[in-house]
Amino acid sequence: MVKFNGRIRLLVIEDHTALSQNLSDFFGEKRYVIDFAADGLTALHLLATNQYDVVALDLSLPGIDGIEICRRIREDLKSTVPVIMMTAKGEMRNKEEGFKVGADDYLVKPFQLRELQLRIEALHRRSTGAETMEIRADSVQLNLGT
Repeated sequence: MVKFNGRIRLLVIEDHTALSQNLSDFFGEKRYVIDFAADGLTALHLLATNQYDVVALDLSLPGIDGIEICRRIREDLKSTVPVIMMTAKGEMRNKEEGFKVGADDYLVKPFQLRELQLRIEALHRRSTGAETMEIRADSVQLNLGT
């Protein structure tokens, strides 16, 4: 059986309070540790001082926009943290710009929260090798990854 193990440390950069609250409620299960930033400056501070497994990044933010944040993650912070852009900007030129500055995934609003969750978990698995083989026999469990 292949099983996903571990908690995901997630940074959500989103300025719409209602969406941030929905994300908090949805991801507020034991598997996630979530920090929120409502503007670019706060996001950059959190990224410079914390380690995250995945970043969910809105593009339209006050101050420093999401494109610039992603560029700084890659160029200034030299970070390879997976970044999923979540935005209402769904034109091909917007997607091209996002991927050009270093986004790993791009999700157009409105979206289902479950889809965002699946994409976050996929990015996390690929970046950390979090999939491990687990063998069970009665009450004995062997995790080959540990």
